[in-house]
Amino acid sequence: MGCDALLPGLGDFEYVLTVVGLLTVIKFVAQIAWAVGNGVRAYFWSRLWQKRLVETYGKWAVWCPSGLPSGLLPG
Repeated sequence: MGCDALLPGLGDFEYVLTVVGLLTVIKFVAQIAWAVGNGVRAYFWSRLWQKRLVETYGKWAVWCPSGLPSGLLPG
């Protein structure tokens, strides 16, 4: 390939380094895409539908606006 002037003794090892480099780049791009996908799902996708927590899970699913419900506080 193009490394003959810089490292003339690589030979077939150059192809191994090329494959390892490509796999590293693919892994990095996949991790970034996974993180962006999780962010989109968490912040934007969830805003598309109304949340009906009480109908789905019951009254316990709605958090008390003044803090912890008195039934959960000690004493």
